[in-house]
Amino acid sequence: IEISSLNEELKDHSQRIEDLRGIFDVENKTLKLEELILKLSDTKIWDDPQKAQEINKDKVYLEKELIKFNNLEIAIKDSIELTAIAIEEDDSSALEEISKEIEKNELALSDLEFIRMFSNKM
Repeated sequence: IEISSLNEELKDHSQRIEDLRGIFDVENKTLKLEELILKLSDTKIWDDPQKAQEINKDKVYLEKELIKFNNLEIAIKDSIELTAIAIEEDDSSALEEISKEIEKNELALSDLEFIRMFSNKM
């Protein structure tokens, strides 16, 4: 495994996920999700089942969207940290495994970028 190419891919992934963070407006979506959860915790909202259902639908959508993004962001950060450790310990089998994770991360990033191109929502 070529260490310099792994490091380049990791830098690329790190930059792309950061770009997507802004494009998908992760911070505002997180705040919106917290707001929806708060609304749903108010027992009065359930007096209007249709409104409660709409709010819950929005909540579920945002949760899925944020989980997908956050899991990928964590996977990329983990890959960066594990690569540094594997290089330091000269652990080629760990580098092989990390390389496989980097490939998975690449596919997930490409999926998010594709979604971004063809949708106003994530």
